[in-house]
Amino acid sequence: MSPRPTHGQRLGDRFALTQVVEGFGAKEVVTAVQRWWLDFIAQLDGNPGKPSRSHEIARLSAEHHQRENAMNRSVLVAAVVPAILSAQSTGLGGTWVGSGTLANNWTDAGDPKIALRCVYTGKAQPPSITLTLPSGGGLGQLVLDIPSSSASCPPLRKRFQIRAEIAGTRLTFTDPAGDRWSLTLTEDLLNGEVAWRVSEENPGEALAVGFTYRQPLRPWDVPLTRLFGKVTLRRSTGVPARREGAG
Repeated sequence: MSPRPTHGQRLGDRFALTQVVEGFGAKEVVTAVQRWWLDFIAQLDGNPGKPSRSHEIARLSAEHHQRENAMNRSVLVAAVVPAILSAQSTGLGGTWVGSGTLANNWTDAGDPKIALRCVYTGKAQPPSITLTLPSGGGLGQLVLDIPSSSASCPPLRKRFQIRAEIAGTRLTFTDPAGDRWSLTLTEDLLNGEVAWRVSEENPGEALAVGFTYRQPLRPWDVPLTRLFGKVTLRRSTGVPARREGAG
């Protein structure tokens, strides 16, 4: 029996004779099918080298599908870009107030037996934590005012200048004591974590000045600020912060 003419093969027969090539994406598949279809129509007309009406119809159909795909991509981009811009333009400037539960863990570098652990549980009213972010950029301010839960520990009272990094709804900064703050805006709340990190730029800051520590700490020991914990802040209803240096 003579072999079946190539132009008599069905589309499924053609694909049955092909091999899967790794990395052959959807775009390449569509192009290959379009070329095969044009070649197939030309063979039906009996003259593969001469453009025919069927050939022209197939070409116009392929161009139509390409334009339709391009339009669909444009619609997708138009839908995604506003969402990105909306996230990037989220206004985090202003004053945020709230509370958190923080622990300060300090160990003497020369003698690991000398250590101090303090726990600080803040309140929402009056706010234990106040974070001020200038709307126009520049330096912000972080204020901590949390009483101690133990007579062995001093209260946590700090006032830091900070420079925050904002990416969409995420806010991060490292205070001068080396505590890394990572906060995320969820609805109307800034929630996140605080974790101290070793840094040459932030050698450390005393947890308190003028506080008399109890044993086993010695009179010359100076516990440093090493904060860990979680915080929750909400936007203050007070006057929004202005850019530093504004009149």
